[in-house]
Parts: sequence; structure tokens; C-alpha cells
Amino acid sequence: MPKSKTAAGMDAIQSVVAAYLKTLGFRKSGRAFNREREDRMTQVVSFQMGQFPVGYYVIPGLRESLYGRFAVDLGVTLPCVRKDADKCEEKKFYQDYDCQIRECLVRDEEETAQSWWLIEQPYNRIGCEIAALLERKGIPFLDQFTSYRQALAYYCAHRYFPFQNEERSALEAALVYRHCEDTEQYLSLMRKAKDCARGHKGFVEFVSSIEAQFGKDG
Repeated sequence: MPKSKTAAGMDAIQSVVAAYLKTLGFRKSGRAFNREREDRMTQVVSFQMGQFPVGYYVIPGLRESLYGRFAVDLGVTLPCVRKDADKCEEKKFYQDYDCQIRECLVRDEEETAQSWWLIEQPYNRIGCEIAALLERKGIPFLDQFTSYRQALAYYCAHRYFPFQNEERSALEAALVYRHCEDTEQYLSLMRKAKDCARGHKGFVEFVSSIEAQFGKDG
């Protein structure tokens, strides 16, 4: 079955970006790119094609159609969190939704959580724009997380991980500290995760279930 004009255009844009990411050691699968770093952490760059809204109708200003547009998602996996909290097996290739640390590529002039580009000619120009934005903003973001120690340094500086709320960030940092054999920080942050989640019984029980796996001393 032949590809749609939109999919073919996305392929053309992505091929320009792929050439740039290949020079940095990224591997490609479908619309995602992976690069493994220290501690088996994987950096992810992926292209998300927009869809029609549910129900196939648009409400201007409220429910817009993103069909014919795309966004670029960034992410980094924390393998020990995937294993100990999410109960996920290692994968040969990761998507952005597999990541614990996530962010969206945003144009310089936009104050928004996510930028959407129109899939249109000239495809090469759009691909070059994305590659330049990745070089200037996307890759520097990912390179804050090339090892567990770097991830913990980010957490200590900001007290959260991108895309996560305070309690989930504390839980993930705790599990990374445990993996790095820092029991004191692990126990402290597990307490913080529960304290921050007061009023969210389900999350407190979830944290307690993880504690039970490792015993009271981690």
C-alpha cells in the first residue's frame, strides 16, 4: 500500500535529521533514534505525527486537528527505575514513552510545552531546522543525563526530574541512589516520596510496596 503524502513528507524530513543524528552515534528504528550511554541509560529522539482529534471533528480553539503536523520528543531511560518500579524488561529499542526523563523540542520563539511543525515543502529546510534545534537545545538537554551520577546531580540541583511531579521524582531518584549503593539517600527520598504524596493513597501504597521488596534497610 503506497504511503500517504503526509507520511512520505515525514520520511523526507526525518531523513535529514537522521543524517545528523547518525554522526552522534544514534541508531534508528521507525521514527525513533536511540543512543546508549553509561549505566545502560538510553537517550531517545522520536518523531510524533499528529492525529485527528477523537470523534473526527474539530472545535476551533478547543480541539484542533494535528493531522499533517509533527512534534519531536526527547527522553532518557533510567534502567533501574524501569526494573524496580515499573517492572519492565529491557528492550532492544526504546520509544519516548518508555523513558522516565522526558521533554519536547520547542522552537526558540514559542512559550509552550510542545511545538508542532507542519509537514510541507521544502522538506529539506524543515529537516535542517530540526537538526539545528536539536544541536542547540535537544542534545544539550539529553547530555545532562549520560549516567546515573549525572541524573542525580540534576535532581539535586532542581529537586525534580523533567516530566515528573515531586513525589515521582523523589521515588525515581531514591531508586537510582539505591542502585549506586547510597542507602542513606535511598531511605531519605523514599520517605520524601510518601510525604509529598499525602492524600494520594494509591501512590503511597505503591512506594511502600517497593520498599517491601528490599526490606526496611534497602
